[in-house]
Amino acid sequence: MQAGDSTKWVKSLLNQRKVSSNLRVNLGLDPQANLRVLNHTMLIGEIARLSDLTPATIRYYEEIGLLTAPRRSDSGYRHYCGTVLEELKFIKKGQGLGFSLDEIREILSISRAGEAPCAQVLEMAQRNLAAADERIRHLQDFRNRLASQIARWKDNTPDDCSRNGLCPIINSAELPAKLAP
Repeated sequence: MQAGDSTKWVKSLLNQRKVSSNLRVNLGLDPQANLRVLNHTMLIGEIARLSDLTPATIRYYEEIGLLTAPRRSDSGYRHYCGTVLEELKFIKKGQGLGFSLDEIREILSISRAGEAPCAQVLEMAQRNLAAADERIRHLQDFRNRLASQIARWKDNTPDDCSRNGLCPIINSAELPAKLAP
């Protein structure tokens, strides 16, 4: 995410009135990271509402190491800084591109260590593409097998279709040897 993207995203949330009226958002510049950051904290309910995730999902992401543990108040409430919204958006984008939570955690870990994860991301994406191609081949085989069975069943509807017993249509199906019981 580019430095200006988080500012635009927060401003769009403000324009959409997704941020409650009593919440004051102050944008500042973090000289260490040279990124725009939100300088206030939010409770998990506000983060959940802004990210369209449930509090349970956010807690789970924290538990499995996708999110760093937020500061806690004396009473135990989690106080998230605004950058968690960027991280949640990144996680959602990663999932939308087919990355597993484990892969996203690995990418975030590399980034948090100050290294560029691009080579690893490309390698993971290529592996995921190959896996998707394989799933598509399997689904195409399944589709062809099912279409063949349907055509066969339409031409030869069993006369003994009764309400009792196992369906003769399924019982008459021909499966490849590796799928047969």
